[in-house]
Amino acid sequence: MNERHAGAPGQVKEVTSLANPLAKDIKALA
Repeated sequence: MNERHAGAPGQVKEVTSLANPLAKDIKALA
């Protein structure tokens, strides 16, 4: 996957803020 996205830092922030609680949930379930 190409991580050098000529793109939106806002989108990256959005994905990160969504991924963080998900990662916590996964760790809690694991």
